[in-house]
Amino acid sequence: MRDLAPASPKDERTGSTAYHPAVDRRKVPVGIQTFRQIREEGYYYVDKTAYARRLADDAGKHYFLSRPRRFGKSLFVDTLKELYEGNEPLCRDLAVHDGWDWSRRHPVVRLSFAAGNFRRPDELLASIAEQLADIERETEAPIAEAATVPRRFARLLAALHRQETGGWSCWWTSTTSRFWTRWTSRISRRRTVTTCADCLLDALAPNWRRSAGDAGALRGSLAAKDWTGVEALCRQLLAGIPHDWHRRNEIARYEGYWSSVFYAWFQASLDGVAVEDATSRGRVDLSVRLADNVYLFEFKVSERSDTGAALAQLRARGYADKYRAPGRAVHLIGVEIGAESREVAVFNAVTCPER
Repeated sequence: MRDLAPASPKDERTGSTAYHPAVDRRKVPVGIQTFRQIREEGYYYVDKTAYARRLADDAGKHYFLSRPRRFGKSLFVDTLKELYEGNEPLCRDLAVHDGWDWSRRHPVVRLSFAAGNFRRPDELLASIAEQLADIERETEAPIAEAATVPRRFARLLAALHRQETGGWSCWWTSTTSRFWTRWTSRISRRRTVTTCADCLLDALAPNWRRSAGDAGALRGSLAAKDWTGVEALCRQLLAGIPHDWHRRNEIARYEGYWSSVFYAWFQASLDGVAVEDATSRGRVDLSVRLADNVYLFEFKVSERSDTGAALAQLRARGYADKYRAPGRAVHLIGVEIGAESREVAVFNAVTCPER
């Protein structure tokens, strides 16, 4: 249908479409992941720049954005890029504007794997090399002659650091689920994903290898329907997360954080693991397939939901229907974690009756 609403006037300072509630009917930025395009062409924009400011003010150096596809990771990273490059006009009237030092500009290195066909490792290396070459041309950095891509990357960062006294920022973004599934060999893919999950777990829960036991313990407990054993392993996993990591932040109050911890653990320990597994009635936080058994997990923060809400959601939405088949058992496991205690507050598991 044709949009008959009058066009909004332009902002004389930025040339962007200004917001006037009485006449404005902005476009929805479907599929647009470029901050500049959204701001300059008058699309709706949910201001996330306050989070960018908190990220910049934090003392950390490495961050992992652990949300699923289509959640806004690429747009957020592009927003960070514009901030660090000092593009002040794009951020006028946004939360970050008055607290950002616009006099400092930083070179930004951004590598993206959202597009491409990475069926072989050499294709991945070729993509990285091409992106590094583009960055060298854009920043006028000396061409980094090197025998390997990692070495070229290191030399590029060193060259940018010499050029800038204000420091530099490096952001690495990819469509992870798409990237990891493009390896031809299933064995190679499994090893690569496991290595990635191991590294993530080492960062999220450094003591996980000691506290949660080996992969055989988790597999054995699930196969035996030993729910007490599975709960014990979950408790041991959470007990290995350093207390200091939860100081001065609210990360423990978000289900996504706990889902990421459990996903990394399961992915490092088992085959047949799927995160945000889609059904016609919603998405299951985590599903695991072992032989003739399917295990569906739902994670919740206990302070933000009623007791037993995780298992109740699995039942109410009928998630098990997608997986029912003759000779196959479907199990529902609801795990609720306390934001304050950072322990398992509720653990419920049931086996769905056959139909």
